[in-house]
Amino acid sequence: MSAMSDPPVTVSIFNRFQRELFVHLEGLETRLTARVDTVNTRVDEVYGHIDGLYHRLDRLETEYEAIRVGLGRVEDRLGHVEQRLGGVEQRLEGVEQRLEP
Repeated sequence: MSAMSDPPVTVSIFNRFQRELFVHLEGLETRLTARVDTVNTRVDEVYGHIDGLYHRLDRLETEYEAIRVGLGRVEDRLGHVEQRLGGVEQRLEGVEQRLEP
């Protein structure tokens, strides 16, 4: 063996390396699991907010439809009132014409 060559890897060195690697991998797995749990929790919160927005949007659409229908009824009644007012104006003009000297 030359002075510059690496020392031979013995079984005990390999076993120690393997144990240390597993310890680091377990720590990495623990940290990754915690991060995934945090992300999942945040995703659940976002989905909850989106669900709330959908419910509000549904209520707004329902209210919009009720307002649209109600406004249609008001417009219909206003049309009838305008017709009656037109008749009253004609009658008033007739009365005014009869009262003029």
